[in-house]
Amino acid sequence: MPADRDATARLWRAFLLSAVVVMFGAFLFRIPYDFWRLAFEPKGHSAASDLRFRFVELHAWFAGNPVYGAIESADYPPASYVILLPLVGWPTFEIARLLAVVSMAAALAWLCALSVRGAGSIDRNVRLFALLVPLSMYATTATVRIGQLGVYLLAFLLAGILLLAERERTWKSDLLAAVLLAGALVKPTFSVPFMWIAFFRGGLRPTILIPGLYVLLTLVAAAFQDASLPMLIQGWLGQSAQVDFRTGHANVYTWLGMLGLEKHLLAGSILVLLASGLWTWWYRRGDIWILLGVAAIVARIWSWHHWYDDILLLVPLITLVRMATVRRSGGRADWIAMALLGLIWAFGIAPYEVRNAPPPWGDLFKIAKATTWLATLGLLLVRVRREPSREAC
Repeated sequence: MPADRDATARLWRAFLLSAVVVMFGAFLFRIPYDFWRLAFEPKGHSAASDLRFRFVELHAWFAGNPVYGAIESADYPPASYVILLPLVGWPTFEIARLLAVVSMAAALAWLCALSVRGAGSIDRNVRLFALLVPLSMYATTATVRIGQLGVYLLAFLLAGILLLAERERTWKSDLLAAVLLAGALVKPTFSVPFMWIAFFRGGLRPTILIPGLYVLLTLVAAAFQDASLPMLIQGWLGQSAQVDFRTGHANVYTWLGMLGLEKHLLAGSILVLLASGLWTWWYRRGDIWILLGVAAIVARIWSWHHWYDDILLLVPLITLVRMATVRRSGGRADWIAMALLGLIWAFGIAPYEVRNAPPPWGDLFKIAKATTWLATLGLLLVRVRREPSREAC
């Protein structure tokens, strides 16, 4: 009915305008301050803590000193230390901090551009909404403040996979995509689920190039250590396995741990990853943003993650924006997509301190947030067969 369409349009417009105002305020309050903290906050505070860990690990690695088993924070694979050289391979940590500020600001701008492109709309309000989402999420500010890698990784993953989704591809574009995606493997728990799309949608060249580049990076890294490559891999796996599932939330590790199934954490994680791979292969020709949305949710829940990795939820949020702006048969709006979009958005910009609120509020917040993610995953799994296929944008 025309009246229903008009009411939906008014509601959608009101949501977008209200969200833009809220997000702009969150951006002004959060991003400049956390970039300042990343650059200048003294040692002993939380700012730049992860960046400092990577700096210490990398310099120990290339000095030939033991890393796995010797440095408690060293849970990144060997190739990661070669990938991280341009970021933290500088003589002093102060240089690395300033470079991190500049490069992360550039990566965040790139991520905003990808978000706007992904929204796939010419509507000014939708584009402004998509622009401000990465700038206002609590996960973005946390990532910036502690010097985590999520902003870089998400930009690399989206750019690389969208290159592979183009109709007109060349060796140069495939090589560029492979470089971006191999670089994103600096943190495998964040990036591996996206590789299914690269392999099954991208075809033979990316399937050869990405693992080939990663193996090469691993061999270069191993050349700087006295231990053999098998021993280094074993040391990394042993170090990364020492994760206390209670320190994270909303992932397979914490859910199995809560059920008393600590012995099956790895098996459960691998099962989720393999299931997502099978699904991606089956629907490899589906809408690329639905594939990306599913990969992002799987990436968030398949392995141990902390709250700063909630930045992954930017991807399904953009997928829902695309779905919400497409009319269904008979002109009906996608109310389910709109509702889940509103919930993911609200949870994504909420103050992160809510997670530590006194019982039961902090736990209820985490449960509601994870339930929304799983509901969105279910929606995308169902809709991939009948969602209108559009250009990657």
